[in-house]
Amino acid sequence: LWNPFSSTCTATGLSTNTQQTIHVHAVNANGTGANSATASAYTSIEAATGITFGTIATSSIAISATGSFSNLTSGSSGLLFTQTTGNPGGGGDACFSWTQTNSCTDTGLSPNTQYGYKAQTRNGDGDTTTETSISYKYTLPNPPTSQTASGDWDSVQNYHVDVSWAAGTGGANHYHVRSSSDSYATVKY
Repeated sequence: LWNPFSSTCTATGLSTNTQQTIHVHAVNANGTGANSATASAYTSIEAATGITFGTIATSSIAISATGSFSNLTSGSSGLLFTQTTGNPGGGGDACFSWTQTNSCTDTGLSPNTQYGYKAQTRNGDGDTTTETSISYKYTLPNPPTSQTASGDWDSVQNYHVDVSWAAGTGGANHYHVRSSSDSYATVKY
């Protein structure tokens, strides 16, 4: 790049999150002087645009950042996931410190509880982007326990099965009862 009127310039059209090594030399009517010492810097990395949820269980939530992140393993580049709710899990360093992979499973969570997550990226020099907005997801409730079933016949309901259970801890909103052996059975919940 050549700029005869300034001691600064901006290089454009460079690859994302790539280290650029630059040197400068002076030029006059008699020729070109020696190169200066070199300086290096990474270009900016793409910012995460949101959170994507993977497998959800009673005590864990898998998350990743939405977006495409160039050269995520270069220099100090990385992703940082943050859980924003007051119910921290046990995801540990794999989730809540800078990492060069785009996945995290937050573990040790409570059943049927809402958790919020956000993410941000940084380039090879450690320069950070803005954080995403917070995305929320509930863990699954614990299953009911002590299920019992008894078959019967009466003139109103014909052949039927009565089912009962104890609510699992972690409070479900409602229950679905499904028959696995009769595809035509009416199922109530």
